[in-house]
Amino acid sequence: MLAASAAGYTVMALASNGFDVKAFAAPLADPHFLVPVLVLSVFCSIGANLLVNYSVSSMTVIKYSSFGSLSTLCSMFAGVIFLNEPLTAAILIGAVLILVGIHEVTKQK
Repeated sequence: MLAASAAGYTVMALASNGFDVKAFAAPLADPHFLVPVLVLSVFCSIGANLLVNYSVSSMTVIKYSSFGSLSTLCSMFAGVIFLNEPLTAAILIGAVLILVGIHEVTKQK
């Protein structure tokens, strides 16, 4: 999946630069561009996939998939904190429903 995404976005980036490889590769000389790209690709993508594989090996897939809802919760609150989006009742109700759902799926019987 990562390779297919990388290939697709590379072709789109090349197309937006008129298939000029020199213009396509120019941002790689700027450390303000290169460092975040490396951090996102190594730690966020590869590291996250390794952690997913580890977590699935130590818990059931049903429990693991319920924690995927936490990314929605983080996105909602990141929008409020970093993008100054309004904190509405709908966001709070949604957050509570997500947390209740995770609790119900992961509680011990």
